[in-house]
Amino acid sequence: MTYPSFGRLGRISEPYKIELIQSKIRPLAGREVLVQIKASALCGSDLHTARGRHPSVPLPATVGHEFSGDVIAVGPEASSAWLGKRVVSEPCEACGTCPACRKGRYDLCAQLRFIYRDGYGALADYIIVKESSLFELPDGLSYEKAALVEPFSVALHAVENAGVGVGDTVVIIGDGAIGLFTAAGCRIAGASRVILAGHRSSKLKLALEIGATDAFNTHDGSVSEWLLQNVGEADVCFECVGRANCLNDAVKSVRRGGTVVVAGIYESPVVELDMSYIVTHQLRVVGTQGYCGNFPQALFALSGLPAEKLITHIFSLDELQHGLDTALDRTVDTVKIVFQP
Repeated sequence: MTYPSFGRLGRISEPYKIELIQSKIRPLAGREVLVQIKASALCGSDLHTARGRHPSVPLPATVGHEFSGDVIAVGPEASSAWLGKRVVSEPCEACGTCPACRKGRYDLCAQLRFIYRDGYGALADYIIVKESSLFELPDGLSYEKAALVEPFSVALHAVENAGVGVGDTVVIIGDGAIGLFTAAGCRIAGASRVILAGHRSSKLKLALEIGATDAFNTHDGSVSEWLLQNVGEADVCFECVGRANCLNDAVKSVRRGGTVVVAGIYESPVVELDMSYIVTHQLRVVGTQGYCGNFPQALFALSGLPAEKLITHIFSLDELQHGLDTALDRTVDTVKIVFQP
């Protein structure tokens, strides 16, 4: 295959507007590889960016980091064995030399670089990544399902950070993809009861299919009050929405000495909490972001999950604006939207 000179690339130019631009494909250096993208999914963080309200991503910005594809070229120092391989890739790069990296916690690297924020988004025809970030797809795993490895890894990392164990009772607030995958991850970790709370009946039904043992519609009241009346207090609660009222409900949902995991992206990051309650109940409040060595776990576990049910819409890359509008439309039931270049 001739090395491409240009490719299409999705860029959010202003709030609610995404455009396809022609991007020059530079020559590969060192251990870089060029991946021809076969499937790329929209992330919830992309929607925060599309609204112009992501706390870490100013506009204009390229987006897309949940993808799969084929390696079609390798740099001068990369192994030619990757050519033709079906792969996924971690979309971030750590410095490798800071104290966190040297301890193996590259997710805590202060210089962690998200390549899609630097003009290398995966809502595109091609993407350049490091050889070290690649993972080969197992036989039988579709490109579309493989595009969900990245968000599943985020959820598995959150479950690890929470310390979910065998027999735990877990509550998850939020019925988006991260909440749903967290339910699956908690069951894999051995939780005996996993309650997912959300406001879409279709997503709550899906939660029961992917790992939750119970589902609660938040239109019927607060999570913490329902828990006390029907279950009791939880060992762990994941807040996967990014709203102050959800975080406060999470705090009231766990037992004394329990754990609250903050996994949502907060467009309004300053939140008022009852700190006296947290102190007197000796709660552990944990932040979580990204992943650290979770891609292999996700690839292994994904094959046994009906995760393809999370893919509610598939669009061509030419339909990028229509796909984004669909994802942002609160009257449409969406979980994961996948684009095929």
